[in-house]
Formats: sequence, structure tokens, C-alpha cells
Amino acid sequence: MNPKPRNFHSSEGWTNGRKVSEIYKTLEEGIVKNGMASFNYVPPADRFALAHLVRTFMQNPPVDSNDDLMALEAAYQLSKGSSTAGTIPVKKATQLLLAENGAAKERFGSSRVPVVSKRDEPGASILRGVATNERRALYCLVVNPLPARNVEEFVKTLCSEPQSMGLSGGLAQLTSEEWSALYQFVERLKAELGPEGRGRG
Repeated sequence: MNPKPRNFHSSEGWTNGRKVSEIYKTLEEGIVKNGMASFNYVPPADRFALAHLVRTFMQNPPVDSNDDLMALEAAYQLSKGSSTAGTIPVKKATQLLLAENGAAKERFGSSRVPVVSKRDEPGASILRGVATNERRALYCLVVNPLPARNVEEFVKTLCSEPQSMGLSGGLAQLTSEEWSALYQFVERLKAELGPEGRGRG
């Protein structure tokens, strides 16, 4: 590991000290200068358990005084309990990600997404050349497009986040003529699909 973890058996070099209250402070705040992240997302009871575990490696660990514990309470308001805002259980997060991924696959696989693989227009070949995911690109450009009233806005929109739209960095290599051909091709596809086939969602 880099940086190398400390030797819990040694009594030397503890930044905040070896008492339970001092180890708790380390877990709460981390040690920036040593590259140790804060563990303040771990519930307080678990941080206390970690502090006690670390102390099992020590010879004659120092004991907290009543003042030490009162200072810890004053610093972190532990008796009030705690909650971490904006977090959900891992299982729920996994379910949400899987659901979102399935919805994305359904959208990008929608029958509304036009097929351009057999079209021989210049814009079609340009799109095929810069698409990393053709169905996603077509969904983002044609079915559920961001507004672009002219070629300049079109270029700006596509170059802002190409990967999220299924496009490659090869966009940067397009000439102004190729951009124009791509824009006209996308506009034709949008017209063919019609407003009933498009929309946000």
C-alpha cells in the first residue's frame, strides 16, 4: 500500500494519539498530510468498534479520561445520533443502476431509432465513422435530440459530451463540410421520424 500503513504495535508516531477518542478523531477527519481518507461515512458505533480493534494490537494502550470523552462528545455531538445525507444501501443502489441500464437499453433499442447502416448518404457514412454506439447516437441525435437550430449549435452540442451520446473523439477531426453534411443528415432523419416519433423520453 502507498502510503504504507502504520505499525499498530508501535507506540510512536500516532498523529492524533492512541486513545479511543483520538483514534475516533482520526477516523472522523482522516489525516490529509498522510493521504488517509476520512471514514466519516461509517456509522459512529462501527468507528468506535474499529478504534477498539486497533487498540488490541497495542501494548498497554492509554485510557481515555472523562474529559477526553466529553471533548469527543462536544466535537462530534455523538449523543444526538447521526445520519449521512444522500446515501442509500448498496443493494438498493445496485437495483436502481440495473433498472436504469435496462431502461437505457430499451430506449436505445426502441423501434423509433432509425437504421442508417444501409444508407449511402454522406452524412450516414460520417455518422458511422464517429459513432462508438450507433443506436445510442441515433437516439440522442434523432429520437430525443437536444435543440440545435444551426450547424454551429449542433457542433457545440455534440462536442460537449460526445461519449455520453455514443460518439467518439473523432468528431474533432471533422471538416466544416463534414459537419454540415452530418447536420443535414440528422435533420432529414428527424423530419422522416416526425414529431410523433420524437420527444424527451
